[in-house]
Amino acid sequence: MTARRDTDLKALTEATAEQGCVTTAGGVVVAKAERWFEDGVHVIRSTEFDLIAEDEDAEKVIEVFVDNAVDLAIALNELQADGKITEDESRVLNLLSQRFFEAARASERARHRHRIQIQLRNRGNRSGHWRRQAQRANSTTPSLA
Repeated sequence: MTARRDTDLKALTEATAEQGCVTTAGGVVVAKAERWFEDGVHVIRSTEFDLIAEDEDAEKVIEVFVDNAVDLAIALNELQADGKITEDESRVLNLLSQRFFEAARASERARHRHRIQIQLRNRGNRSGHWRRQAQRANSTTPSLA
């Protein structure tokens, strides 16, 4: 969910909730959700599964929501391991697992790009070059006939 001024968020109610989604820093969707302000706290509720987060701080409630989603996935995984998971719970576990896996993959790609940038910067003036490989004199070229 995008950052908005706190006063704008406080104008939202459950009836006029803002629709959006909670994403990771890398832009991976954790959950489609809605948010509003009620009784002095910011509320985010998933529109895809049963999960809600509340906090007095507009930014902190997003962190709480993600933490709650991780806890939910862990609990559902334990139910699955025990063979006590329902079909709906299995659907939610599958959805969260896919999204957390994609978030982890995106994070790893970002770390990898960062490592490459650091390595390239540390090389100084030495830079890589591309050179076309010369064709060997005694190699044969396949015919397109």
